[in-house]
Amino acid sequence: MTKPLTLTLTAENRYIPIVRSYAEMAALAIGLGNQESLALALAAEEIFSYLCNLGRQEDDLTIKFYNGIYYARIDFQIKRGGYKSQGIQYLFLCKFARGIINCSV
Repeated sequence: MTKPLTLTLTAENRYIPIVRSYAEMAALAIGLGNQESLALALAAEEIFSYLCNLGRQEDDLTIKFYNGIYYARIDFQIKRGGYKSQGIQYLFLCKFARGIINCSV
């Protein structure tokens, strides 16, 4: 597995187009087809939207995209409480392999 591509945003729904584009372009860059890249982008959009609704605007949300050679994986981590506090962390994993997207907490 290579080093991840990382994107950190605040948990705001207005960033959904950025997250969708990030996931789709990263998937295309590692060689997934258009249909697979779009499926992964839509899954990323839904998870990001869910985490935004779960969090607050000052929460940091980090998205990491991994190229696992035979699969693509996106990790979503929301850190509650801002930068001065450890807070609560949620980690969602979304893995695409052999035409199937698996998401877990």
